[in-house]
Amino acid sequence: MEFVDNTNCLSLFEKKHLGLLSLLDEESTFPKASDFSFANKLKRQLSGNSCFKSEKEGTFKICHYAGEVTYDTAGFLEKNRDPLHSESIQLLSSCTCELSKHFASVMVADSQNKSSLSWHSVKDTHKQSVVMEFKAQLFKLMQQLESTTPHFIQCIQPNSKHHPRLFEHDLVLHQLKCCGVFEVVRISRTCYPTRITHQQFAERYRFLLLRSIASQDPLSVSIAVLQKFNIPPEMYQVGYTKLFFRTGQVAALENAKRQMLLGTLHIQTQFRGLHSRRGYQRLKKGAMNLQSFIRGERTRIHFDNLVKRWRAAVLIQKHTRRRLAANMFNDQLNHVILLQSVTRGFLARRKYKCLQNEKESKASHSIVQGNTRKNNSESRICHEMNGHYPHEPVITELQGRITKAEAALRGKEEENVMLKQQLEQYERKWSEYEAKMKCMEEAWKRQLSSLQVIIYVDFFYVCLYV
Repeated sequence: MEFVDNTNCLSLFEKKHLGLLSLLDEESTFPKASDFSFANKLKRQLSGNSCFKSEKEGTFKICHYAGEVTYDTAGFLEKNRDPLHSESIQLLSSCTCELSKHFASVMVADSQNKSSLSWHSVKDTHKQSVVMEFKAQLFKLMQQLESTTPHFIQCIQPNSKHHPRLFEHDLVLHQLKCCGVFEVVRISRTCYPTRITHQQFAERYRFLLLRSIASQDPLSVSIAVLQKFNIPPEMYQVGYTKLFFRTGQVAALENAKRQMLLGTLHIQTQFRGLHSRRGYQRLKKGAMNLQSFIRGERTRIHFDNLVKRWRAAVLIQKHTRRRLAANMFNDQLNHVILLQSVTRGFLARRKYKCLQNEKESKASHSIVQGNTRKNNSESRICHEMNGHYPHEPVITELQGRITKAEAALRGKEEENVMLKQQLEQYERKWSEYEAKMKCMEEAWKRQLSSLQVIIYVDFFYVCLYV
């Protein structure tokens, strides 16, 4: 498989005695060395490497995996020696802080020890340059990485403007190419990157099988799962303790697992929905029964109240009618009594007058009869004396009685005529009273019927809305 090999670039930096770091450390040991002489040495020693390109005026280029980078040798030797100026040591020794004074004394002691050492010790001190320290730290880091199983996190810069939610596709693609992500993906696809034990695989995908098969040992369960989902044999390898999968096979199993879980969730949702709907229907039916009972009880109570009100209204109407009828009867009775008293008074006065007149007529008649008797006795005596008998006075007396009887009869007839007229007047008044009573009764009936209609309408609306 083809991939970008960075061995030449690494040898350019790390090659023993002829690498860039070794040449920089060697040039730093010469007292008369300069940055220009260091650039010429690099040009002589490294011109044969394809990753090195020499430039003018002490500059050179190195072809890294991400591209060419230009370096300037100005200040390389000074930075590599990393000397500490005497003024800095004097400044630290003059500080009031005890720690700074301790650092200054240690550095002075180190410088004195270096000056008294032999050439071999001086050579060892030169190894403590920046480049040597960097190589030692890098070697230590590589030892730690080789002794562990590290996982790297490669950060990708989304854009060069440092704005959120903005992606520059060319920049991201360039970084992925430079980091070797595509090569890593190709390498992982050609091998078996996914490795899982039989126990873990069986615990994860056991539920996809029948219960009889799922109860077997983990190896049998793993093989049964692979055969059920038709995984090609070239896409996996079965070991003694683990299963090895190529890229994308576990995703297919996870997809099948997700589909199974979705189906299970769908069945659970349907069952729970059915259970909830049945519970809701039961609660709804119970609530409706309770509501109907409460509404019926309230309606019955309201109907009882309406019946009581209707009975009270009927009782009030009855007492009102009785009162009105009693008042009317009392008025009519008073009028009748008044009429009777007037009539009886009139008749009594008339009778009294008749009796008085009769008495007066009797008194005058008795006087006349006395005078007549006296005259008759005298005339009878005379006639007897003369030999005559009294026949004419008897006839006249009878005639007077007849006339009186006729006069009394005419008076009685006139009295009867007057009584008839008064009776007709009383009958007319009574008929008028009866007509008024009928009109009042009809008005009371209409009012009563209207009140009953209003009560029935109110009762109907109450029953309808309650």
